[in-house]
Amino acid sequence: MEKEYKKPGRILDYNKKLPVLEVYTCIQSEGSRQGRPTVAIRVTGCTHRCWFGAGGWCDSWYTSIHPEKGIFTFNDIIKIYDENPEITEMMLTGGSPTMVPDLCNENQYDNLMFYELPLYLI
Repeated sequence: MEKEYKKPGRILDYNKKLPVLEVYTCIQSEGSRQGRPTVAIRVTGCTHRCWFGAGGWCDSWYTSIHPEKGIFTFNDIIKIYDENPEITEMMLTGGSPTMVPDLCNENQYDNLMFYELPLYLI
């Protein structure tokens, strides 16, 4: 029997709670976007069980090992950009952002303000 995979879709209800625990502005501190004002979106849920040697397990247990329920909607994400028009960057972090494919996918539609927004997955 062949396994059926769900293709990423669109977020149909922008008022529905997503598996997102935090939405906040910050300065990107990693990678090629370092130093730029950014909106960070922290999702909840992760199948990885990262071990950092002497550093211990995952640094955000509340999004991974013991995930909490999401509290933000897509409209909350839109609102933070409306309130901070100078910010043109987005960072999805977790948990595991790829476990929320509809949120990742929503970024690519050209009828949304996020179409040309650099998306950085951590």
